Amino acid sequence: MVAHAIGYQCGKKPFQHLCPGLFVMFVLDVIHRKRTEFAGEMAEFEKNPNLKEIVKVRYYDDAGKRANLETKTFSHYAPMVQRIVDTHCGEPNG
Repeated sequence: MVAHAIGYQCGKKPFQHLCPGLFVMFVLDVIHRKRTEFAGEMAEFEKNPNLKEIVKVRYYDDAGKRANLETKTFSHYAPMVQRIVDTHCGEPNG
């Protein structure tokens, strides 16, 4: 709202020619609009039934970017992967 009023007041003047008070009001208005937009997106995202799993994957993804992170070998994960494949294919492992 404020940004529109400033735009009308200033016409096509570049931002560097705005008085400091108008520039600050413009910036604060932009910040407010972005926060409002983000809050709406966040509320929509939080409705996702898989939210907990999505956040978990994000944490794992972020942790995986650490240079000195020690990871387990494939053989550690192989039984779990096999169980998932067997369940998906309808052949439970005995």
